[in-house]
Amino acid sequence: MRNSNADNTILFIEKKKEFENSKDNQNHHKITIKDKNAEIISLSSYKRLKFKRNHFKKEHNINIDKSKLKKRAFFIIILVLFLLILASTVLKQNSYSEVPSNKFVAQSSEINKSDTSAYKSIIKRVVGKYTNANNISISELHKNGNLVYAQGYFNVPNEGKVNYDLILQNNSPTSLIINGNEYIK
Repeated sequence: MRNSNADNTILFIEKKKEFENSKDNQNHHKITIKDKNAEIISLSSYKRLKFKRNHFKKEHNINIDKSKLKKRAFFIIILVLFLLILASTVLKQNSYSEVPSNKFVAQSSEINKSDTSAYKSIIKRVVGKYTNANNISISELHKNGNLVYAQGYFNVPNEGKVNYDLILQNNSPTSLIINGNEYIK
């Protein structure tokens, strides 16, 4: 094996001389340029231009990445809004299903004569307590479930008729409004 590689050795000294001679010959040749505006760029300045070009390309890629990020953020915002709208519609559908059906039972809003006199006495006592008025008249009286609604007026010597609204729940007052002012909450 050693004998087979003996003839294939590289003579570095001879190769170095050949390389130096070829380098000298290249420097002595005249370069003819057909284009008058062309200029010869030395190797070091070419490397600088190449570096600058690559540097600008990298900066441009950064801007592209920012625009991609903006597009992604916009897409994510649109997706979140869509999901919120979808969730709200689903919740509304669920809330509509909890509404009682259209099978309402009609109840009489009229009050018996015996109950009417009891409610009128309660109303006169409550309104008289807050207004110190003696002449209290009841113009409207109706019932809805366990709530009794009463409207009427009483006379004040300097002002005339003063209107009131009263709500009774289980024979006790829950709201009394006189001329827009609420006395019982």
